[in-house]
Amino acid sequence: MPAKKCSECHNAETKQGNADKLNLAFHKNCQTCHKELKGKEAPWKKCADCHAEKK
Repeated sequence: MPAKKCSECHNAETKQGNADKLNLAFHKNCQTCHKELKGKEAPWKKCADCHAEKK
């Protein structure tokens, strides 16, 4: 059974009820599976595409 898109329950801008913001939900729930399932080409390897580097 395929997983739902995170954005079906999680908003990118704000926490809504018990649902964390989208990026926090991904980091807490999905990041490990993405690493295991996709290997070296996983989207988690390209965090800077969405996140600016901290200086």
